[in-house]
Amino acid sequence: MRPNTSAIALQLLRAVVATAGCDPSDREKPIIVTELLETRDWASATFEGEMHRLHLRIDGEASAVAAMLDRLRHGVPDRDIALNGWFVADILVEDRQDDGDHDDSLGNSLAIVNQNVTSLSQSLIIRALVLRD
Repeated sequence: MRPNTSAIALQLLRAVVATAGCDPSDREKPIIVTELLETRDWASATFEGEMHRLHLRIDGEASAVAAMLDRLRHGVPDRDIALNGWFVADILVEDRQDDGDHDDSLGNSLAIVNQNVTSLSQSLIIRALVLRD
């Protein structure tokens, strides 16, 4: 049985995190939590590849999370993502909604302390079709 994730999926995840500008050593920047990383084989009459689904959650200070979401929404679809021996044929970034595949139904949540919004947690899904070169 094939594992549910591939090395290509991990390369794709690293490229997405780089596009977001995430820096785990910088405590002022939001963090990205990978909640799901799923891979399945895909083929047509002329191509073979993989379909990837990434469920990501971004946690941090509200304005920084909003800026990171903007970079992901606009940067990922426009970025030429280099993958060894593969290319990204199609990629989509969308806000996460409850699709029945998981127990949680919240796409985002705010933590309010002293009547100021201090942190935001926002979830999104990235779907990608990756084909062999």
